Amino acid sequence: MKSLRMRRISVGVAVTSVAGALLLSGMGMAAAKDKEADSNVDRDSEQKSENDLTPATTAARLALEGENRQSPLLLLAAAEILADLKTSNRDADIESAASGDDTDGRLPPLEMDALIERARELAEGNEELQAAVETMIDTIESDTRGLVYRQGKDLESITFADTVYKVINTQHDRLDPGDELTLENVVFEGRKPAEIIVVGDGDGDLDLWVYDGNNGVLIDSDTDATSVCIAEWTTKYEGPFTIVVKNVGSVWERFYVLANW
Repeated sequence: MKSLRMRRISVGVAVTSVAGALLLSGMGMAAAKDKEADSNVDRDSEQKSENDLTPATTAARLALEGENRQSPLLLLAAAEILADLKTSNRDADIESAASGDDTDGRLPPLEMDALIERARELAEGNEELQAAVETMIDTIESDTRGLVYRQGKDLESITFADTVYKVINTQHDRLDPGDELTLENVVFEGRKPAEIIVVGDGDGDLDLWVYDGNNGVLIDSDTDATSVCIAEWTTKYEGPFTIVVKNVGSVWERFYVLANW
């Protein structure tokens, strides 16, 4: 029997969104220059890092920059973040007064549905952009997607039982007896059903384990005597998971590892 070989494959990085990562890196450079010019800032005092931004802060900055650039995709990136945030049901009336006349500016709404409508408004007249916007809106409004958009958008899709799954073992499709595949940083959306399905060619026996990527706790497993495995759970928050598939049979297996979308 061949010795056990551990194969580790990262399926993405946990950033808020591709657009958001690029935007915030540029905005972070501008913020650094502003801090350098402020002589009243204590360089030894506690400072916040750009990496410590809360989801709400990131959404707000994406919405502002999306409006500044008239970019529907940046507005939708903000909407995607807001879709996972809880909103308060308290109402408050705030009176404000400001000097000067700023009627030319427009403050974007910080609410998912309003951002979606504003994105559609900005995309009008551009058929290609409208198609991209509607595709992204479908993913934001979906109640069934598990794997986050940034990881699944470019992966091969398989649909059955009215559910779309993404193939996540893109770099490894065969396991010899005793070998195992480890997929790290598989990120699922928060507070939504998550599902991993392993489908082998049927000749042998594959087993499946799913672990919390942050603390290593076992989430679910399927170790029956078949080459089909299923793990299902509901996530508490958006975060990474580690998927381990092992060939415990006596023959090699070709297989798919699928994540619900």
